[in-house]
Amino acid sequence: MNADFRVSVDFFIHHKTKKLKRKVGDAGILSLLQLWAYVAKIKPGGDISSMSEEDIEIAASWEGEEGAFVAAAVSAGFIDELESKYYLHHWTENNPWVAGATDRSDTGRLSRMAKTHPEIYRRLIAEGKKSITQKEYWDLTHSEELLSAEPDEINGPLTTAERPLTDTQANVNDCLTDAQEKVKPALSPAPAPAPAPAPAPVPVPADVNLFERFWSAYPRATGKKKAYEQWRRTLEDGADPESLISAAIAYAGECRLKKLGAAYVKHAATFLGPGRHWAGYLRELDVGDGGEPHSLAYEEVAALWDANMPREGFLSAPEPTRKWKSCLAERIGENPASRDCLDWWLDRFREIDASDFASGRCPGRDGAVWRLELSRLLESEDMLQNLMNGKYRNREIYADGPRFVEVADGGTGTDGFF
Repeated sequence: MNADFRVSVDFFIHHKTKKLKRKVGDAGILSLLQLWAYVAKIKPGGDISSMSEEDIEIAASWEGEEGAFVAAAVSAGFIDELESKYYLHHWTENNPWVAGATDRSDTGRLSRMAKTHPEIYRRLIAEGKKSITQKEYWDLTHSEELLSAEPDEINGPLTTAERPLTDTQANVNDCLTDAQEKVKPALSPAPAPAPAPAPAPVPVPADVNLFERFWSAYPRATGKKKAYEQWRRTLEDGADPESLISAAIAYAGECRLKKLGAAYVKHAATFLGPGRHWAGYLRELDVGDGGEPHSLAYEEVAALWDANMPREGFLSAPEPTRKWKSCLAERIGENPASRDCLDWWLDRFREIDASDFASGRCPGRDGAVWRLELSRLLESEDMLQNLMNGKYRNREIYADGPRFVEVADGGTGTDGFF
């Protein structure tokens, strides 16, 4: 679950914000922020297409005229309306870290299964799984527990409780003399109840979860319904869903490197359509000079850096030349099990931003300002190890020299980063 979301420092002077304020006043600006907070927490992917106009205004705590906030937000360009459904405008582009919360949770859930359910974990890894949804986790672990349990563990002990005597039987026995043996009717044990079958899990189409991964990665968040319909048709034609996701990631990286405006980015339905534009973005495993094959492309890491770090004062990522691809291959090759993953590099970028020294917010001992740029991170395994070992964490100076101090919540890192 997300604890925050990102808002640009130019938000309050942006023409769209001013337009919204002219229509519904300051209360509308507050409601927009409250809507974003709700989405970051409840619907991190930014999809509000299932919410009605009333639902949106309730989530935004709008107390003005009914329908006025949604109408103003659509007019100002903060909400897109398509076929009577609503979508947050460019949510995934403006809040990529928030939008990826579900994927990160699914990845972490699978990793935790290595300890809690090692046999299921090994089977999923063998099948090529890299993440698992909460529902899939429940269905798998619940069904495994039922299959491995003894009958008594499933249904409880089989009951042998006697049937109680009826009032008539009790009165007859009470009337017998002491000389007479009280004869009780023969009692038979109640039949054991038939074991209740385990409820069949409600199937969730596998391609829905895969499509959400594709949609989160794709650089233009409009026309989701049409994109999903085309996604289904493309899968029916034999396309591999993982290939489509990889192609979306590669295309998003290209759009960021070229700094394309939204109007110049293909609609997802077009990207997936009969023209097979996605096929041009499939890539083979990258291999650096002397490095091991890996699936993470330099363009993806560079796009992730450019989407977040330059606004903090860092340089843009180097152009995707053979040198930098080889450097990335070397860094990944030193620990491919963990480093061949975009989330791993995202964590490193966040560590840089949280460090006053590595981000250049605080000069070094010699008074010089230094930043741990992406080029330095890729060229030097030592700098990468220093970052991972905490040597660039914020510190306080004492009489006996520097001492590292753990800083909660990113220390003095800029609020809302990622």
